Amino acid sequence: MRLLILQSRFASDPMLEHERGCFIATTRRAVEELHFRNVMGGVPTVEEVTAYDAVIIGGSGDFSVVERDQHFFEPMSELLRDLVDVSFPTFGCCFGFQLLVDALGGTVVRDPENSELGSYDVELTEEGARDPLFGQLPRTFVAQMGHFDRAQELPEGVLNLVSSERCGYQALRVPGAPI
Repeated sequence: MRLLILQSRFASDPMLEHERGCFIATTRRAVEELHFRNVMGGVPTVEEVTAYDAVIIGGSGDFSVVERDQHFFEPMSELLRDLVDVSFPTFGCCFGFQLLVDALGGTVVRDPENSELGSYDVELTEEGARDPLFGQLPRTFVAQMGHFDRAQELPEGVLNLVSSERCGYQALRVPGAPI
């Protein structure tokens, strides 16, 4: 399986390499199967992404979907909508989740009062308990998080899979799609 991992980080960000190591360890895939691309150098086309078996969109400590202050925001939004249209296997974590929410018409807000930095209990929703990926997890589990922004409203028709005490939307599923 060939995975494309899209990162949104300055080249000087020490988390760039740390995040890569985390994806290598967590996916338990051979290093040769993982292909990393930093969108700071340009957002790939849908054709470039679909040449892989799946795509993962990683986090970002320096950027905010709310602020929309980077050149890659609009091209990433377009790419994510295209991936949904072709039902391509896509997993957005942290910033990648927030990009998906925004690109599909949901709302992301800056909310430092409800930030989650560290390990927090999260709980599967009814949809999450039935989900093929999240349904394999315990009903309540600990997740590592780091965000000052949060999804305030999910896009229409998208399922909410996980919530926490501070953030009602932690994971989503596009019905009928591997997203």
